[in-house]
Amino acid sequence: MANSIHSSPDISESLSPTKSSRNAKPSSISHEALQRAQTSSSKVPSKRSLGDTLLEMQREQFAMLQQKHMDKLVIKKRGQLIEEFKLGIWTKEEYLEQVSALEPALKRQKQDNSFDGDGN
Repeated sequence: MANSIHSSPDISESLSPTKSSRNAKPSSISHEALQRAQTSSSKVPSKRSLGDTLLEMQREQFAMLQQKHMDKLVIKKRGQLIEEFKLGIWTKEEYLEQVSALEPALKRQKQDNSFDGDGN
């Protein structure tokens, strides 16, 4: 009996990997699963970069400054129109016509700025 224990192959030797199992190529199933995982992960939108965030902030700030400038011009023009009206250069109807002509320009400017901010 002692001989039969020594003559049988060692259990640890039978469990150790052979050269052929070390050099084996990965199965095609795991390769396909890896490819599917890579394609599905590429569909996730990337985070905005710092440059993108700074660029958007700059665009918003420029739009605000432009709107502020336009508002100041309209106020200045209205002041000029009222002074001209007081001096008798414009009649009441002409003055109101000139003021109403300022309003669509101001509204167009605000709409243009809102579209620029949304459209990037």
